[in-house]
Amino acid sequence: MRTALLLTLGALMACGEPTAATAPSAVAADTKPASAPAKAAGHSAGLPDVVATIGGEPVTAADLEDAAGAQIFQLKMQMHQAYEGALNQLIDKRLQDAEAAKRGISVEDLIKAEVTDKAGAPTDEDIEKFFNENKARMGGSSLEDVKPRIAQYLGQQKQTEAQAAFIKSLRDAAKVEVKLEPFRAEVVAGDAVRKGSESAPVEIIEFSDFQCPYCTRGAQTVDKVVEHYGDKVTVVFRHFPLPFHKEAHLAAQGAECAREQDKFWEFHDLLFANQKAMFEADLKKYAGQLGIDQAKFDECLGSGRHAKTVDGDLEYGKTVGMSGTPGFYINGRVLSGAQPFEKFQEVIDAELAAKGA
Repeated sequence: MRTALLLTLGALMACGEPTAATAPSAVAADTKPASAPAKAAGHSAGLPDVVATIGGEPVTAADLEDAAGAQIFQLKMQMHQAYEGALNQLIDKRLQDAEAAKRGISVEDLIKAEVTDKAGAPTDEDIEKFFNENKARMGGSSLEDVKPRIAQYLGQQKQTEAQAAFIKSLRDAAKVEVKLEPFRAEVVAGDAVRKGSESAPVEIIEFSDFQCPYCTRGAQTVDKVVEHYGDKVTVVFRHFPLPFHKEAHLAAQGAECAREQDKFWEFHDLLFANQKAMFEADLKKYAGQLGIDQAKFDECLGSGRHAKTVDGDLEYGKTVGMSGTPGFYINGRVLSGAQPFEKFQEVIDAELAAKGA
């Protein structure tokens, strides 16, 4: 997988802090209600309605779930991933055991024949091609310096692809039907800007940071998704400016000011195309380039009235597991980082098939 590759070469697929998201602080009182997460009923988690009292004042189950929301979300997702991983291992083991028995060989010999031997080793041409395509991420290293690591990665990639193809062939032949539903986060669009119809069968809610380079890649992939699927998808954009991207918060406010004049997506594209120029003067310049009423835009940006909009998205994102950018929720299914189009396609096709669309 490309994730492993970039990690091997000291790169990442997402902007973020090294620690997991902590419980969010309270959203400002004047944040619009639709931007805030819905409170779950206490009894749904086996909690009493009142979990404590302080001087006679109740601490409710809803209060507790709000305070622990991010941690609970992560635990639920991890538990589901554990079930999903264990199920896949059980299915794959039974299929490989049955295939090996049918051929009268050991599972080890089966894997060697169908995976190891078929994958082969990367050629010098493969290695050089990969080096040239990713030279900017090599930190000035020469081909000879990184050749062993690239060869190792490409070899592992070939093995992974061969293994996946073999398992798919076994599953297809055995007509495997998985009944375990994918993990879904309960994420809402709120008042966020949308591209496409709310009635589309697939909704992608994106959390992004205009100063994050991986978010640029994510935005490009989303554009490809929209072009490919048309009215079958709708895209919602929510803000998640990271604290170490100093201009990202103001840039997000600028995008909301542009939204007031129906120019959000055009402004969004300009920001991602100019990530090194996001100071206040730059934002005003972009507004001018888009033919936005300059006086209205300048007043909006200067007032700071959309700071609470951005903060509301940021705090809400933490409650649904966001800690780095970009992050996507495809009908609630979590997709983290600047994933390739094929990964989006895999999830979207499954969602469309499930809806008969």
